[in-house]
Amino acid sequence: MTYRQIIEDVRANILDGTWPPGHKLPSRSELTLTYSVAPATVQKAVAVLEGMGLVYGRQGSGVFVAPRPGDPP
Repeated sequence: MTYRQIIEDVRANILDGTWPPGHKLPSRSELTLTYSVAPATVQKAVAVLEGMGLVYGRQGSGVFVAPRPGDPP
């Protein structure tokens, strides 16, 4: 599995509403186990998802699905 495949899987969960805005993503270690990849692969996928504006990280709290443009705060 590549980081791109992880991105597409997480992105699909966000776009189809499985993971709504504010939903906490599984931890990086959980994603590493789920996808059977190196931690660096998950880190790269999360960084790209953050760059796409789909998720955001909160220090010490985790990574969350970002609100969609036009959604009420």
